[in-house]
Amino acid sequence: MDQLHKWLGYQDLKETDLNDVVHGEINAWQERFIISVRSREIPGLINEIRSARKKVEAGLIPVFKRCQSETEKAFNYWYEEERNAHASTMLKRYQRSLVNFASASSGAGSLELEDLMNFAVVTMHEIKSTLKERGTKDEDALYQKLVEFLRSAEFKNAPYIRISAML
Repeated sequence: MDQLHKWLGYQDLKETDLNDVVHGEINAWQERFIISVRSREIPGLINEIRSARKKVEAGLIPVFKRCQSETEKAFNYWYEEERNAHASTMLKRYQRSLVNFASASSGAGSLELEDLMNFAVVTMHEIKSTLKERGTKDEDALYQKLVEFLRSAEFKNAPYIRISAML
């Protein structure tokens, strides 16, 4: 939330440098890795996680093929494309989760794991909460400010966005 505070005009924030959070070579393709966790089994959770992972993988395959086939484009081109797309992707995921919550609340649908454990939803709630604390109460104005922040240079320069765009 440092970038949001900076955008809102807070002073004296320590600037986070990329090398503060990344170790090793950042401009190279990395191998896929799997994280395994042992815990009490929640019915259906394992299959939901596997299904979600397969959806993500299926969505990434065309992106990787495009990156690898368009060899004339430098790393910085892809980096900027990712940074620019991050806000709209987060906003779409947040809106989809809101629709799913409304549908589940009315009994017309159900929630998926992605609706509950979603970085976009958590981030949007944090941003909205901070904006409310700073005096933006009207829901339309809140949404307008949220979108304005997501389009800002401060958002695109957030360490998470910069690191994510490099992956």
